[in-house]
Amino acid sequence: MEETMIELSEELLLRMYYKMNQARFFEEKLGELEEKGQVHGTVHLAMGQEAAGVMACLALEEGDL
Repeated sequence: MEETMIELSEELLLRMYYKMNQARFFEEKLGELEEKGQVHGTVHLAMGQEAAGVMACLALEEGDL
């Protein structure tokens, strides 16, 4: 099986890192609110899996939604 690598610019790598940190921060705050009983409904935290969501969203193109 042939391996394929794509080149990623420094700008894109920094954007991805920023988005992953943003997702982690949001989930940490959401977890704190849930522990305090301030969230009504189901909460599913995916800490440690931020890259999957960020990469999936960055792959979206105009018209995908």
